[in-house]
Amino acid sequence: MSNSSRLWKIIKLGMRCLRMTLSGRREELAGTVYVGLRELGGVYIKFLQLLVVHSEAFRSLADYDMYDVYDQAVYDDIDIEKLLWSELGEKATEIRLVSSRPFAAGSFGQVYRASYQEQDIIVKVLRPSVQRHLSFDLRLISGLSRLIDLVSADSAVSARRVCKDLIRVTRAETDYILEADYAATMYKRYQNHPNLVIPFTFREISTNHLICQEYVGGVSASNLLRLQDQGVDVRHYIQEMTGSDLAVQMIAFGTELLLSAFAYGTTYGDPHPGNIKFLPHNKVALIDYGLQATSPKNLPAFQRLVEQYRNVYNGQPDISAYSRALLDVYGGDVIDAVRALESQLRNSSVVVDAIVQGAEQLLDAGDPNTRRLLEDNRLSYLFNNVLNKNNRFCLQYDVDGAEFIRASVLFTKLTRLFGMNQEVMQPTYNTVAELIRGRTFVSQKDVLHPEAALEIIAGWLDQVSLKNPYLHQQIIRGELTHA
Repeated sequence: MSNSSRLWKIIKLGMRCLRMTLSGRREELAGTVYVGLRELGGVYIKFLQLLVVHSEAFRSLADYDMYDVYDQAVYDDIDIEKLLWSELGEKATEIRLVSSRPFAAGSFGQVYRASYQEQDIIVKVLRPSVQRHLSFDLRLISGLSRLIDLVSADSAVSARRVCKDLIRVTRAETDYILEADYAATMYKRYQNHPNLVIPFTFREISTNHLICQEYVGGVSASNLLRLQDQGVDVRHYIQEMTGSDLAVQMIAFGTELLLSAFAYGTTYGDPHPGNIKFLPHNKVALIDYGLQATSPKNLPAFQRLVEQYRNVYNGQPDISAYSRALLDVYGGDVIDAVRALESQLRNSSVVVDAIVQGAEQLLDAGDPNTRRLLEDNRLSYLFNNVLNKNNRFCLQYDVDGAEFIRASVLFTKLTRLFGMNQEVMQPTYNTVAELIRGRTFVSQKDVLHPEAALEIIAGWLDQVSLKNPYLHQQIIRGELTHA
């Protein structure tokens, strides 16, 4: 599809969104953007993935098959033999292609089977169309993100901030030297792990535009989901095909996904079903290392959040403690400003107290949907889309650790689709909470200057006074005053 065709499609999509907004049909916006971006493919799908994960304005899409946006990539028509020769020169003669047609594709690359030094390998190629059009596409998405912010002003997550995150993530995913480095790091990290398998990367035949790695077999999670849709018992299927226990494999993967955020500061960033392979001996292989998920900077608060999730999955939810931990990790500049002024404000906790009390009052209202979400352990969704519906607390959420949030959401979604969320998450959080108990972690967040913090809180209070007078009264009565 030409640049002019994509530009025209984005313009038409924007016009549809504006018409819906002006006619009072905002509830249709998310679905309209979803369909429009899926048709465009590539980096537009990546933007859609981030919107679905981060923006509550698009959380209504959570009940769609969220994974379908990961399987829409089309193949470029590439002369793979010519490309190998241009990238590797004489070394290309050492690679024997199984087929000149790719067997898999992602948003940016496509993958071929081959052999090298008598080993089965994959050759992942950065698609030429991505290289040609990426900058133009990112500019279009930037314009679309501004329109999304305009028509969803109540959102606690700015689409423009999501777009900035997309640009950073995309640059990383299309840097194959960086990906090869990360793959090699992961291989060394998990070389002796009892459950995780990372394929070896052949650095001598990897370049800016292609990566060659050991081929990994097994059953992919995406194939399992297709079989499950056909009525197959996937746990029984894995047992028959590999002799492994699917629950044990998922627990091992989930535990490492979470624990490595504390141990290494990064974790595997792209756990969508096509990148997860189930093997014999309760092993799980992870492929595709274009994304490494950076841990949230406020690790002490994240540690408290993990402990609260442990309580949730053990049937002992503490909404107040959970909400406080969640706000400290992802509450954005308002919460950062409050923490920066703790020594100067007579009662700095009044802001967080008022928000948490408002959340608890909404829970006590007895709404059936709220109770169902609580019973299903969907606390993040509950807080962001019910308790803070239409951003009644006037927060701009921090997208710090965006890849980590995305990875966590994708993994949780997969456990739900397999029907084993409680079975997997309870031992996962129990194990991780126990391993990090008593350890001291240091926050990497910059502390705001007091003057900047006061300015942020003053601006926030102005917004609250207009949008949520009751919350404003709670805060004023709490005597949030400068010492």
